[in-house]
Amino acid sequence: MTSSQPNVLIVQGDARETELVMELIRDVVRAQVDSTNSGERAIELVSRTPYQLVIADCGSVGVDGMYILERVKAASPSTSVILTSPYATIDEAVKAMRLGAEDYFKKPFNPEHFKLAVRRCLDRRALFTGDQAVSGLMMLLNACQLVSGFLEEEKILETVTSYLRRETSPKGLALFKLVGDTRVRVPSTSELDAEVVEVIVDGQNAIQACREEKVPLKHVPRTGSSPEVAVFQFKCVGDGEYFVVCLAPTWTATPEEVVSRFRLLQAQIGMTGRNIQNYRGVRHLLYLDEPTGLYNTRYLHLCLDQAFERREKTGDGMFSVLFLDVDKFKSINDRFGHLVGTKLLFEMGQLLRTTLRKSDVAFRYGGDEFVALLNGTTATEACALAEKLRVAVEKNDFLAREGLNIKLTVSIGVANCPEHAKSKREILDSADGAMYAVKRASRNRVYIAEKKAA
Repeated sequence: MTSSQPNVLIVQGDARETELVMELIRDVVRAQVDSTNSGERAIELVSRTPYQLVIADCGSVGVDGMYILERVKAASPSTSVILTSPYATIDEAVKAMRLGAEDYFKKPFNPEHFKLAVRRCLDRRALFTGDQAVSGLMMLLNACQLVSGFLEEEKILETVTSYLRRETSPKGLALFKLVGDTRVRVPSTSELDAEVVEVIVDGQNAIQACREEKVPLKHVPRTGSSPEVAVFQFKCVGDGEYFVVCLAPTWTATPEEVVSRFRLLQAQIGMTGRNIQNYRGVRHLLYLDEPTGLYNTRYLHLCLDQAFERREKTGDGMFSVLFLDVDKFKSINDRFGHLVGTKLLFEMGQLLRTTLRKSDVAFRYGGDEFVALLNGTTATEACALAEKLRVAVEKNDFLAREGLNIKLTVSIGVANCPEHAKSKREILDSADGAMYAVKRASRNRVYIAEKKAA
């Protein structure tokens, strides 16, 4: 790749759309453009190529835009990222911006606006290229931006270690957590690397010295056969103290400058840690659907994102989704009124919770529609659970205590990952499609989604 041209990576599952995006980029600048239809391949490319810009599509099969955004920013904070999606929502756009995306476009988008965003990203990167001091501040700014957007401590730890690895270029790095006097090494992607660091740290007692002196950085110079060590200290969530140990660091700035930058990151970590604690205290309210007592669609999308992320990382993790719709609910509302309708939805929610297994999660999708996430189930097992639920609803006398004894039925669609879907959008669409097939046919039945063509 020529150094005079910016490097751009397109992550897109559709070859035709990839060509369209390439044309828009070439309208803006002469660039070296690579493309891939695989999220994992994209991460691999970013790890070894200095891309100025990554453009990822969230709606493509095999491409998880948010996951790519997080991984790119962790590996190369100065790389700009633009996300596109046919299913963009306000929540997703806010999440993308908090994770460091430069822009987020809902397809179809205005080509001129897209080209302007590309130009802005490349101009921004060029502004900081070649100035080491400014580049260091940019790395710090990006790390702080990432940390501020996280609600999971694990992601903060990953960002901090990645930042210090870039800042100090050590021969080895390990992260330790101290609770009281108990020290635990946090697992990392390079366990052998971390084990070597731990042996050296034990001999130098550097972590304890850093803790006792209450300094953000403890620098232990090379002595005899012992290599130079730098220990960075910070707190995140709760009472635990973290120590990042860098073995034989190569300083791109003076240690004093590094300490000054790290103090700012330290402060951001502390603020975010307090936010996480506050968030954990009210999180259940954020994800609760008050009329039914079930979880809401916000939590459904979070659970599905996590399920597919686990599957992408491990290659395993079967699960199924049920999509339920209460038959002729509008006529019930018209006959008895909305107050009774709301009470019916609440009782329906309770019936779902008592009928499903403890490992399953039920959600209100909207109106009289419900979704259930069945972890570790095949399509056949999910159909059996769906039928059990259908029968329970059919036999139940709703609002019996109020003397109404209302009879209801439900239409249920079933979809399984990986049998019917390999993405969040696919599994919801497949289960929803099966449910609507029931509605068109007869209602009060369980249908399974059609298998995807190979």
